[in-house]
Amino acid sequence: MPYKDPEKRKTYAKKYYKKWWKENSEKRCLIKAKRQKAKRKWFRELKATLSCEQCGFDHPAALDFHHTNDNKEKAVSAMISNNGKDRVLEEIKKCKVLCRNCHAVFHKKYNPPKKDGVCDECGGELFIRPDDNKGTINKRIDLFDMQMKPIEIHYLKEGILRKVDGCGDIQDIFEEILKSLGYVKYKDYFPPGP
Repeated sequence: MPYKDPEKRKTYAKKYYKKWWKENSEKRCLIKAKRQKAKRKWFRELKATLSCEQCGFDHPAALDFHHTNDNKEKAVSAMISNNGKDRVLEEIKKCKVLCRNCHAVFHKKYNPPKKDGVCDECGGELFIRPDDNKGTINKRIDLFDMQMKPIEIHYLKEGILRKVDGCGDIQDIFEEILKSLGYVKYKDYFPPGP
C-alpha cells in the first residue's frame, strides 16, 4: 500500500531506488555504454556518407556542420551523447555540411604541421575537434575505468582474466592475444579448412 504521507513516500522511494541502483548499476552502466557506442558508430557511419556541399571533399575529420541561421539548439557533435538519433538528425537538417580550408588532415603526433596551428598546404588556421582535449579524454578514461573495473575484478576472481599489452605492432599484439588464450601458432587458431 502506498504511503499517503509525501515525506514517508519520498523516504521510501529514495531507499528503494538506492537499493535498486546498488543491485543494477553495473548492468545499467553496461547497457548505457553499449548504447553510446552504437550511437557513436551510427554517427561515424552517417558522417562517412557526407561530403562538403561546396567542393565535394568527403573526409569525415574535415567535415563540419554549419547552422544556416540562428536556430541552433546545440552543436551537432555535442548532441551525440545525450540525444536520440531523431533529434540529432533534426539538428543536422538545420545545417550545411562544409569542410575547413583546403581539406588537409593533420594529426598532432603522427602527422604534425611544419608550423604549429598553421596548415602546410594553404596557410589556414588549423583546428582541433571540440571533443579532442585532455578533459574529455580524462572523462572517457574515468568512465571506462568505472565501468570496466567491476568486470575486470569478476574475471580475475574467476581466474580467466588475460592481460595483454596493447602497445606496438598490431600483428605482434594479435599474436600475444592468441598466446594468452593458449594458442601457440596461427594454425592453432585458424585450423586448415576442408
